[in-house]
Amino acid sequence: MVLEASQLNRGQVVDVHGVRLGRIDRLIFTADPPALYAAQVATGTVVNRFRALTFSDAVALDRQRIVVESSQSLGNNLRECDTIAAETGAVIGVKAQTESGDTIGTLGDVLIDADTGLIVRLYVRHLWRERLIPVRYLVRITPAAIIFEDVVTAPTFAQIATSENRA
Repeated sequence: MVLEASQLNRGQVVDVHGVRLGRIDRLIFTADPPALYAAQVATGTVVNRFRALTFSDAVALDRQRIVVESSQSLGNNLRECDTIAAETGAVIGVKAQTESGDTIGTLGDVLIDADTGLIVRLYVRHLWRERLIPVRYLVRITPAAIIFEDVVTAPTFAQIATSENRA
């Protein structure tokens, strides 16, 4: 199953018995490979305490929640998560551009494979247009921008990407 990160963000974290453990506060991505690494989870009702949940500790992901084995899956390794988050930045909402420096919009969302955590496609928004770009055209992720190959601005790119999205 493929999930949009925006659906997962702000979702619930529950254990396998359905007990709510917290709310997803932010998603943390790695650049190489481009994947979901962890989620920062807000626990508590009045005063939030933040915990880290790595993708490898998730039992299942669905459209609005992450299921874990138990509350023990929520770790205290926020420093490691913050280090990785500093390397990639927020990802969603940052500038999308080509290798030659042409701005093509902002990254509106990413599609994540629920089984592997890998990013498979990226939504790039520009004004009222939205483009779905396969991850194979991604060059790198930086805190300031998402960089794509120059081919994504070619007039025939929509035809290439459409045929790849069907595969």
